[in-house]
Amino acid sequence: EASWAYTQQSIDLGLTFFQNQLSNLISFGNSGYINQKHFVSEGVEIYGKYKRKWYQLNGSFTHQDFKEEKATVLRRPLNTLIAGLAIFPNDSSEASIRGRWYSSRKDVTEDGAIIKLNSYEVFDLGFRYYFTQLDLGLQLLNFLDRDYEELYGYN
Repeated sequence: EASWAYTQQSIDLGLTFFQNQLSNLISFGNSGYINQKHFVSEGVEIYGKYKRKWYQLNGSFTHQDFKEEKATVLRRPLNTLIAGLAIFPNDSSEASIRGRWYSSRKDVTEDGAIIKLNSYEVFDLGFRYYFTQLDLGLQLLNFLDRDYEELYGYN
């Protein structure tokens, strides 16, 4: 992996190029354990954060391609986008909203057939209160109640 980062008082930016060589990656599916054999994942990730006293914007985008696939690469989207906004009404609390988008990816059915899972997006809400020695947080994940599948057969 090779990275570049730029940081100032209110801005963080970064760019990362990566290559992962994976062999005998074991995952679990509807038909039991799956050996994804060997593949190379290459890609780029871009991220940024802009922070002011009362709010913070952040986001990231990841793109990856697969090479040297000995079997179909399962459950890994080619593209992922995450963006969020946090608001700080005072020094001891934070309210946030975050959106996540994942492109389509492949998975395997019980009988071994390769299928395409649709891309999806979800939005999350959060609230955090900071005490002197304790933080309390509440999250509402997928608050728009979006139907999606991360794994085949599991909504």
